[in-house]
Amino acid sequence: MSSKISKVLLGIILFITVVAYALASVIHANTVVNGWIVISGCLALALVSGVTLWRLWPKVTGTGKVWINYIMQVVVACAFFLLLFYIPNSIFSDKSTNHEEKAVAERVYSKTHYRTRRISRRTYGRGEPYKKYYVDIRFENGSKKSLEIPLKQYNRTRKGDTLRIDIEKGLYGFPVIIRKGNYVTVPTSSYRYTHP
Repeated sequence: MSSKISKVLLGIILFITVVAYALASVIHANTVVNGWIVISGCLALALVSGVTLWRLWPKVTGTGKVWINYIMQVVVACAFFLLLFYIPNSIFSDKSTNHEEKAVAERVYSKTHYRTRRISRRTYGRGEPYKKYYVDIRFENGSKKSLEIPLKQYNRTRKGDTLRIDIEKGLYGFPVIIRKGNYVTVPTSSYRYTHP
């Protein structure tokens, strides 16, 4: 494989890998599961796969250094295993188990993010700031989840409010949050429930 082709192939693989991690992150946002446990499990599988599959990478990376090829295998494989967990669990959730669960808002907060600003053809810097809004909720069974919410909902949400959220049982048994417009509808009173 020529050097030019291997560089193009490596670029494509890295791009797909970044997209895979981003997609897994998006699906995780609607899955009630400890993300660190999932990442640890997928990383463990990826580390094991690297023991033998690093041999597939020298032609792509253009180097025979074992540690570089091993790392490439682990990074790409971990993304693959994350998708293998999140996508089927979400897509093949059991529709017949759809129900509402009560959850209490334990924390309402915002985070400041920054857009990417192009400085020159090859240089990028930090651009304008913007905010995203979140609510940390606790279900009756003790499970916790952080949800991104719109500004309008953020302004109406107070700590201690009781919310109702649509849930379905995922393929692997991990609950999936079903969005209907917004994640949740915040009640006007913490003593009263409303439907999304």
